Amino acid sequence: MSGHRFTAATLTLALERAAEALECSHEELAYQVIEERPDHVEIEASADPVAVLGLFLRRAFEAGGLAIETSISETGDLLEGQLSGLDAGLLTRSHGEGLDALQYLA
Repeated sequence: MSGHRFTAATLTLALERAAEALECSHEELAYQVIEERPDHVEIEASADPVAVLGLFLRRAFEAGGLAIETSISETGDLLEGQLSGLDAGLLTRSHGEGLDALQYLA
């Protein structure tokens, strides 16, 4: 992992610092504990692209009231997603304009 290092008194505080510095949520972090002592914890953290995209899509579908589930995988430099659910067909209507727009935003 090639991320940034963060140190705090607890793991929770180190993760909060990482999320704030990387401008993402805890759910979007990939991290590894580098050192753990009674008085501090050091982590190396970065934003996880799979988690970032997954959270974006989940929130977008929830906000739109859509019943769409996502499955995201990373292959090299590409992120690939599978969409399924009762409302997934809505994205392919009108010659796939909804899907094109979603891909652009993502």
